[in-house]
Amino acid sequence: GPDPALVELGRDADLYIMDSSDPQQQETSPDPSGMRLLLSAREAGLAAKAAGARRLLLTHFLPGNDRQRSRKSAAEVFTGEILLASEGLQIPLP
Repeated sequence: GPDPALVELGRDADLYIMDSSDPQQQETSPDPSGMRLLLSAREAGLAAKAAGARRLLLTHFLPGNDRQRSRKSAAEVFTGEILLASEGLQIPLP
């Protein structure tokens, strides 16, 4: 789930690889501990922006997730390039 440490983990990353498996962008967790275990694409975008990442790779799509909707949600807050993980995807790194 969302955590301030995500900003430091991705600080100035060329490619920040982030979970985006919470399509409902839940504010609360169904987990009894109250911990949120998943990120929404918007939250991934916010972390990437705060970290100063250049590109964002959204991953961990669950069945039924609308990938283009996820990209759009991330793009509302992150202006860098947004990629969507898929089987066989190859991404060149600088």
